[in-house]
Amino acid sequence: MSNRLEPEIIQVIEEIVARRLREVLEERAKLVTIDHFAEAMERIDKRFEESQKRFEESQKEMRRGFEESDKKSDRMLDILNNLQTQLGKPFEQFARNVIIRILEGEGLTKVLLKPIKIKDKNRFVFPDGTNEIEIDGFSEEPAIIIEITSILRNMDKVNTFLRKKEFIEKKFKKKFRGFFIAAGSELTQREIADITVLLRKHQSELINL
Repeated sequence: MSNRLEPEIIQVIEEIVARRLREVLEERAKLVTIDHFAEAMERIDKRFEESQKRFEESQKEMRRGFEESDKKSDRMLDILNNLQTQLGKPFEQFARNVIIRILEGEGLTKVLLKPIKIKDKNRFVFPDGTNEIEIDGFSEEPAIIIEITSILRNMDKVNTFLRKKEFIEKKFKKKFRGFFIAAGSELTQREIADITVLLRKHQSELINL
């Protein structure tokens, strides 16, 4: 009987061993998969940390760039302001001389244009501001008034000049010829044309140096 059972026992043992081997292999496969997953996650974490560090470094670099740009802009503004302060008076005199030469070309000689300050008690020129107005160039005879600006950026200075001109005309009870002088302009050609037309309506000229 033992001889007959031996092959059966062997077969059962083989099946048990085979089943256990499959179980071991499956468990090992699971362990390998988990290990691989853990390794992959670890690699992802490292890459994320590296990316985060690069991003933070980029932010720091950008902040440094902006701070440097701000400092450069501030320095440029300081330089421009200093230049404007230093060159303001000479440029104003140069502009007055330009108008004097224009008038000489028209036959008006020995015209004296001088800067003056006049009280505006009723604040006609500056309703919400000062009661003293500055005229960059003034001559009572011939009746000339000029306004000088470094950069013409908008209509505000033009409108202020026209109010000054109207105030002077009321004060001296006669019409004045006006000159609005700008060293440069940030306006479009259309805006310049509109300002030219407006000034001409008020017996004034735009001189864009």
